[in-house]
Amino acid sequence: MDFEIVGQTEDGKLVVKNVFSLYDTIGFPLEEIVYLLNNDNMLVDWVDFFESAMIAQWGITHTIKKIEAAVGDVFGPQCKNELIRRLKFCLVERENKHLSPSGQGL
Repeated sequence: MDFEIVGQTEDGKLVVKNVFSLYDTIGFPLEEIVYLLNNDNMLVDWVDFFESAMIAQWGITHTIKKIEAAVGDVFGPQCKNELIRRLKFCLVERENKHLSPSGQGL
């Protein structure tokens, strides 16, 4: 698998991107990807996954449902809910930065 390490969590797990292309182009089940990465002490960069899905013209709802299913299956509903909350927060923050590059607000 051709993942790029983009960070590390406080508990030492590596955060990797390029997961979307493995899922979208090869068709490897997302739940399996998440499970295997977790077993190798790695986590998906979900913001990268989401942004890649938007570039591939997936809908927002479809993308969120895929993420919810994969995370819920591997980590359970509490983790899934927290991830979706954080993902939405990150996406709003990024959108605000894109809309206001001068930092002057909307």
